Amino acid sequence: MIPLTVTSLLLTSALVAGPNRDPMGTRLHPDLERETLRAIGLGLRWLEQQQHEDGHWSLDEYPAITALVAQAFLNDPARRPMEMRPHVRKALVYIASCAREDGGIYRDLPDRRGGGLRNYNTAICMTALAASGDPAYDPLVRRARAFLKRLQQTAAGVYRGGFGYDAELDRPYADITNTLSALEAFRFTRFVEDASCSPPWKSIEGRPPPSDAAPPNDPDWTAALEFLAQCQNHRSPTASRPVSPRPEDEGGFFYEPSRGMAGGETDAEGRPVWYSYGTATYGGLMCLLYADLPRDDPRIVEAAGWIRRHWTVSEHPGLGQQGLYFYYLTMAKALRAYGEEPLRLANGDVVEWRSQLAERLVGLQRKEPRTGLGYWVNDEGRWMENDPVLVTAYAVLTLEMLVADTAP
Repeated sequence: MIPLTVTSLLLTSALVAGPNRDPMGTRLHPDLERETLRAIGLGLRWLEQQQHEDGHWSLDEYPAITALVAQAFLNDPARRPMEMRPHVRKALVYIASCAREDGGIYRDLPDRRGGGLRNYNTAICMTALAASGDPAYDPLVRRARAFLKRLQQTAAGVYRGGFGYDAELDRPYADITNTLSALEAFRFTRFVEDASCSPPWKSIEGRPPPSDAAPPNDPDWTAALEFLAQCQNHRSPTASRPVSPRPEDEGGFFYEPSRGMAGGETDAEGRPVWYSYGTATYGGLMCLLYADLPRDDPRIVEAAGWIRRHWTVSEHPGLGQQGLYFYYLTMAKALRAYGEEPLRLANGDVVEWRSQLAERLVGLQRKEPRTGLGYWVNDEGRWMENDPVLVTAYAVLTLEMLVADTAP
């Protein structure tokens, strides 16, 4: 499993700010803001030097990595409106070259586990093309939306409504990370099919206005909520599986109904239950917000409660250092979307989560001795986090999101 995720300040700005948002709570201290902007600049310059001649970054079989890096450049706070630097344009051309006849945007890898990761790659690539603001890519995005919709699980069972690696692998399967990637992509790209929705970067306050009917290639959101219920340690009448008996797991999410990344146990009837962990819970919260649930919905309240009890930037709760940078990215997106700033913890303390996360990431940036440019990498290499290009994209996207709301 490669935990790639579609994300950018463009995407999260399309979400409701939340009832508890304090505008001053979004501000970084000026000194920290300068350090953050400098870290972003060093990271982007380092990434520019890593691009291959054909426009891709890192592994050419996974165009989603190139799409993530392209989004980091598109979100650069120093970028002028609609500016398109040559290396970004080259990356977009490469991404478009990966579009296939079935509408997906991926490389076909039939002998690889998970195939070509069609869901991940299509979701992330279509978002990058839409984020470019170039209407020439709209037909590809519309075809990708139709393709992605076909990947949603429709058969009855615990996976109904979710998204997996590839629906053509001839098995019912879905997980929380694939589902988050797909739902993000659908929300961000809705404007290409729904004339009532402005592109998110043109309307940064609130969600796109609703239409009388969903676009033709939107997912089945009701079914998606059914799947999410199978992945949350919340006693829901729509969930057909047991939840963890541990109080610390209450409200949190896990990877998928048959597997928990942070471990688990069996209940008194011998059925497996899974422990909650960080990325799944932040991602699950985002999915619930994408589905337009009210913020007093018990599923959202309990997910936020888990976050209040497990707040940390020193590790990935439940997984230690594994998947740490993907955790940071998902955390920033979810908390920015949830809109409670500062965040009140379960013990009554309040934390300036932007500042703590910015300080942590700035401190983790490594400098290349020859050039003085900066990058990030995780010494714990699970889920490809030993790839400095992928991890630097995660880190830069996260920092860009942290400074996105700091203007007076």
